[in-house]
Amino acid sequence: MKALPVLLLALALSVCGVKVTEDPAVVPTQAGPTLTASPAPPTSQVPAPTLPLPSGVYTVTGALGYVDTFRVDPGLENPTPQEGESVTLRARLYKNGVRVGGMPIRVEWNQEGTLQRCEIMPFYLAGCTIEVQDFALGLYVPVTVTIGYQGMEFIGYTGFWPQQNVGPLPTLPAPGR
Repeated sequence: MKALPVLLLALALSVCGVKVTEDPAVVPTQAGPTLTASPAPPTSQVPAPTLPLPSGVYTVTGALGYVDTFRVDPGLENPTPQEGESVTLRARLYKNGVRVGGMPIRVEWNQEGTLQRCEIMPFYLAGCTIEVQDFALGLYVPVTVTIGYQGMEFIGYTGFWPQQNVGPLPTLPAPGR
């Protein structure tokens, strides 16, 4: 019975003739209702991306010819965390420049050779928090953000560079003392 709403949504989208095309700067991905968690390469073998990252911009043309532009904002906070700190992602999806809400978000990253996943419904300031423990220091950790909206999936990419914990910075005396 749970599959019935998904089946009806899929039928409605196919009847409407919704066609999704991607910006050429975005790496094509296979959309689907499930992901298989296969081991990703160790973080030490993942090179830092060439900047700028893929745009995460999509163009969707409906059956009536209306064109909508979607943009994924991964919302990464603290891209260079020290070991023991955390990284928070507050991913957002924008449709024609206006933020849309209430859709499922999946954040995935590789940690110690295992694909990790955080799934949320981002109401208010909800986000996914990654604790920076057991990452190779100074090596880029890629993060993929997948946002589901009206039967489609939109992908964005970001990442962070874990740093060695140097402890609190020393306080300097005030000038003139």
